[in-house]
Amino acid sequence: MTAVTGSATCKIKQTLRDLGCAMGMTARQLSRPRTVATVVGITVLVAVALLVPLPTPVQMRDWAESAGPWFPLAFLMAHIVVTVAPVPRTAFTLAAGLLFSPLLGVAIAVVASTASAIIAMLLVRAAGWQLNRLVRHKSIDTVDERLRERGWLAIVSLRLIPAVPFSAINYAAGASTVRAVPLESV
Repeated sequence: MTAVTGSATCKIKQTLRDLGCAMGMTARQLSRPRTVATVVGITVLVAVALLVPLPTPVQMRDWAESAGPWFPLAFLMAHIVVTVAPVPRTAFTLAAGLLFSPLLGVAIAVVASTASAIIAMLLVRAAGWQLNRLVRHKSIDTVDERLRERGWLAIVSLRLIPAVPFSAINYAAGASTVRAVPLESV
């Protein structure tokens, strides 16, 4: 059992190294104007996030109760639409827990995260992006092969790594050869 666990840990470490190398290679291939635009865009988003006043949890709950019975569905749809883009979903997850009962809040957060992940993956595939065409490097091929071999189990395991944003995983899954619908094991 220990040998199996050690082997799995070794594979996870190697996958993380390959993923880090692939991200580094991608970053080095960006043009200077694109890099500047990305930095400016992120800076503007951070500035807006810091300057826009956020409602208190009590204000959020009062607003939700005054919105009526359709509010959970409206919140779910907003959560899905907003988190398809690389927006941190932590705020939505916490808000779901504050606004709704724990059971309904968890259900809304899980359904919304899953739906936005599938939409992001399908958008990337519709755009025709493929990992092996975007960046040519051995690490990209290795990550793509692991995603293809292990399928959704690999995606779920990547979700457990707190340093990797969900949206990055969604886009990488869309550009990889992982199947959209897992096949049953025979």
